[in-house]
Amino acid sequence: MGIRGKIKYYQAKYSKLFSKPKASFYSLQLEEILELRFSDLKLSLSDGPVAASIKTLEKEWQKTHFRWKPYYWLSTEWFHPEGTNGVAIPFYLSHPILMAIEEAFFKECEGKDRSDILKYLRHETGHIVDKVYQLRYSKDRRRLFGNSTKKYPKKYYPVLFSRKFVKNLPRNYAQTHPDEDFAETFAIWLNPKSKWRTKYSG
Repeated sequence: MGIRGKIKYYQAKYSKLFSKPKASFYSLQLEEILELRFSDLKLSLSDGPVAASIKTLEKEWQKTHFRWKPYYWLSTEWFHPEGTNGVAIPFYLSHPILMAIEEAFFKECEGKDRSDILKYLRHETGHIVDKVYQLRYSKDRRRLFGNSTKKYPKKYYPVLFSRKFVKNLPRNYAQTHPDEDFAETFAIWLNPKSKWRTKYSG
């Protein structure tokens, strides 16, 4: 099914399931959707595939000992801004039609389903914990994960079956940089189904 076919499919399937109309998504053609401004989309975190993932993460977070919780907003990509305890979430994850367009144009969708979205959410909260508590300055953190001042490589060649690094996001992302290693490790720890004690023992 091509991108136009997917749009028509989602227009028919989801037209009555969202709490707010999405800029006439259900009558527009692909070219017309691409011309819309971000503000025209009228997107919400309470709708779409991302909403259920946020609820799941919040339940996982309640089981930790943190007395604060992350907050979220829609942006152009996944990231955690310095000085905040928030996570920016790609806007396309709030609507299946936008997800289909993202995948068609960029050959991938970072958060293609609920499970995938959760992986990114857990990863970004790992960055928050690292920065909020300034763990990068801890001797133990540097000993276990490396120094945050290390430059990010332009390219990296991961050791695919290494047991020295956890695997949460695709392409063995933990091996790119000490900060990503920490965030990935936190993501695995936060996931109640990861079985990290046995999977990464020894």
